[in-house]
Amino acid sequence: MWRKGDQRAPHKPLLLLYVLSQYQQGHDRLFNYGEEIHGPLLALLNSFGPQRRDHYPTMPFWRLRGDGFWELQNAELCSPQKGSKEPPKREIIEHGVSGGFDEERATSCYAANPR
Repeated sequence: MWRKGDQRAPHKPLLLLYVLSQYQQGHDRLFNYGEEIHGPLLALLNSFGPQRRDHYPTMPFWRLRGDGFWELQNAELCSPQKGSKEPPKREIIEHGVSGGFDEERATSCYAANPR
């Protein structure tokens, strides 16, 4: 988890826990950001994240792909905002970007928890 002094950013861990819980319930490998991730992750960040005026659930969803196990579909249709690493939420939703564990790791999750 990212930390800077007293600040912590549980965005990625909360997203991963949410996705794993959904895999355990039989969800397919990929999650549509606008329909399946934004609302639940925002609620988790509001409940368990640091007190902030705004939370940005797009950040972990988009940035996890740099960690080597997270895949995005339709990401090529989006353009990063100026001065940012991820595109605006509007584009992610508009282009139906979906994300989840790559095939190998998702298969491991399913093998550990048969449907």
